[in-house]
Amino acid sequence: MNITSILAISFLIGVVLATNASAVMTDWTLDITANSTDTAGNLLESKVNFGVNIAASDNYDGAPFDIDAAPISPTGFDLRFIEPDVSTGELSNDTKAVGESKSWILQAQAPKARKINIKWFSAEIPANVELQMQEIDLNTGSPIGSPVDMKSINLIEYKAGVFSNLQKGYMITATAIPIEISGSPNAGGTDLSNATASDKNDIPISGIDISGILKALNDFIFETVSNII
Repeated sequence: MNITSILAISFLIGVVLATNASAVMTDWTLDITANSTDTAGNLLESKVNFGVNIAASDNYDGAPFDIDAAPISPTGFDLRFIEPDVSTGELSNDTKAVGESKSWILQAQAPKARKINIKWFSAEIPANVELQMQEIDLNTGSPIGSPVDMKSINLIEYKAGVFSNLQKGYMITATAIPIEISGSPNAGGTDLSNATASDKNDIPISGIDISGILKALNDFIFETVSNII
């Protein structure tokens, strides 16, 4: 084996030891539910769904990715996504193309004199996705208050006044977290059995399935090294 072959193999091992995965989200979805009561105390419930998919676009794709929202209930209770220039502009399912960062506008409405609870399961948010919610002025789009980390909380609520329904808007922003996959060398080459994922600050990230990435890298190195030798 000549020096060129040795350098090539060393380079490939280095690729596995510190592989910077692309900061682009893979497929994921998340449900957001809301509940309230009508004037008779009957339970009102609604659910919307959003996320990204490699087969979806940022335009209207139809079911199951994008579904138009039903008309607002006569009770005044409502939950929907607002997407100007996409179909009716109001969706109950809103799936976008994959990317480094995506955003959605969630619109909720509490019936007069009633409280609305808006919930999601924070544990279902992918480990390599940062998800923030920011209240906005629905007329101007200007932010109100401070954004909240949707992984840290799973509920927001507010109450309408006694004379009218109260509508609020929230900007939800998903950002992919760049990850680094690390393994360790051994006598036979590169040991990927205990590979770990970490963010750009070397903080370990759990909950990421990296087996497919590692297998592809391992196969690539084996084939390339075989050709070099």
